[in-house]
Amino acid sequence: LTDWPTTGTSIKEFKIRIELNGQTGNQVTFQGQGGIVIKRDDSGQISAGVSGGTQKVTLTVNKPTVLEFWRVGASDILMKYLGTFQS
Repeated sequence: LTDWPTTGTSIKEFKIRIELNGQTGNQVTFQGQGGIVIKRDDSGQISAGVSGGTQKVTLTVNKPTVLEFWRVGASDILMKYLGTFQS
């Protein structure tokens, strides 16, 4: 989640939606670099990043996990948990 444009852009102009699949218990780690902090909202409220803006997502077999990311300003990327779905 690096190298997003930081000038001449409006809030939420750059958005990424991803679907993760894996085995139960597998974790995917998202980490900001160069002062970027990833903040998540998986329960209706955005919370501060843990351990310097690193966020971890735990997967469940046969249940795709969908996340959305967007850039806010020069130092924050927001991460929203959209859900875990039955495949």
